[in-house]
Amino acid sequence: MLVAVLILIGIISLCVLTSHPSDGDPDKRHRFDFFHRGKKSKESVAVTPVEGPKKDSIIFADVQGTVKYIINTDQSILNWKSGLHTGYVKFHAGAFYAEGDQVKAGEFYMDMDSIVDTDIDYLLMKETLENVLRSNDWFSSNEFPLSVFKITNTVYSETDSVQIFGSLNLLDISQEVNFNAYIQFGKDSIVALSEAIFIDRTHWNILTMSEDHVKDDKSFIVPDKIEIRVEIIAKH
Repeated sequence: MLVAVLILIGIISLCVLTSHPSDGDPDKRHRFDFFHRGKKSKESVAVTPVEGPKKDSIIFADVQGTVKYIINTDQSILNWKSGLHTGYVKFHAGAFYAEGDQVKAGEFYMDMDSIVDTDIDYLLMKETLENVLRSNDWFSSNEFPLSVFKITNTVYSETDSVQIFGSLNLLDISQEVNFNAYIQFGKDSIVALSEAIFIDRTHWNILTMSEDHVKDDKSFIVPDKIEIRVEIIAKH
């Protein structure tokens, strides 16, 4: 009897999570917008397909004339924000290549299976959102377990700020990204903090519930822009 009651509660909870909120309540609508997994539009944007990395095949080679700094994956984090939702993704691996006290190159791998939401207290809702983000409607973490950012150029100013240029690979699609960061060198370490990085998910063909691509039900709209802030600690 107890098992039957628990199953019934679970079914009711899932129905609540996936039900449509009232159109007259925009706050409620936006809080639940991620849980609606509407159909993707057949429209697509121009993309550049590249071969995705595998978790067990990452090697950071030595580059002549540079010092290699390997990131501490326990102390480094990628924080994200979309609409009312916030969370983080863990790094799988990464490295800076520096000449003197300037970073010249680098590559960083994010573990897309590690996507975590931090704004929802109710465990069932939290896990539902995380599973949706890992699903084929979003980041397809089963098929593409890693995303990768590679630094292609850095431009230093007279302050501690450095402009970083690179390519971000999601879902085997590579797009150019640039942002400002603050990088400090220690005796044998690097600490890097980025300013806010804004990316448009539709540039990687993630069109689920995008305002410009939903053709039928626009009750649930998820913002196209995702804000990212990165904190990295790396050691030589």
